[in-house]
Amino acid sequence: MAFGALTIGHSHPKLLNGLKERLESGTILGFEYEGSLALAKLVVKIYGIDMVRFSSTGGEATQAAVRIARGFTGKKKILKFEGCYHGSHDTLLVSIKPSIGKGGYYKHPVPVLAGPGVTPSTAEDVIIGPFNDTEAVTKIIEKNYNEIAGIILEPVPMNMGLVPPKKGFLETLRKLSDEYNIVLIFDEIKMGSKLYGGVSEYYKIKPDLMTLGKAIAGGIPCR
Repeated sequence: MAFGALTIGHSHPKLLNGLKERLESGTILGFEYEGSLALAKLVVKIYGIDMVRFSSTGGEATQAAVRIARGFTGKKKILKFEGCYHGSHDTLLVSIKPSIGKGGYYKHPVPVLAGPGVTPSTAEDVIIGPFNDTEAVTKIIEKNYNEIAGIILEPVPMNMGLVPPKKGFLETLRKLSDEYNIVLIFDEIKMGSKLYGGVSEYYKIKPDLMTLGKAIAGGIPCR
């Protein structure tokens, strides 16, 4: 079930019929077309966002979000959370499933590269925080705010199980992001279809950027 992303399962008849119609009309298009506009309006309505930019994959979406955060703030480091996965691009392939021996002190984890081929310099631009530890994360942000361009997280992480945020955790991230000119990014590639309006709507916390993907189209590119 694509690690929980396929809410409606495999080969749902409505999905297959829609896919058949799409294939008959064309597959890869170089520019946006009328279907892109209709989809963007639907996404804006459901998720309460202001603007949509399409990409090809979830990994491409999170990579673009990081780039936007850096460009907007002029800072370069990204705060991500130990155990969260945001795609296979090198930028965030850090501390996904680190061993206990390498992860460091649990209140302030050290960046651990995901595997061979990810250059050590990647870790220099990533700060790792412990998910759901409001006190520890507040200290990390207050210490490094002048370097942190963005905070990215699955607001309900699925890569390490289904872990709801503790009361006040997301609220604190929103408050500190506003205070220190940090872009708050919710990665809802997997969770986006499980709650109408996404996790941000459910918890009433609006991120600056939200990435949506395979979950909202049954695993099929929806553009």
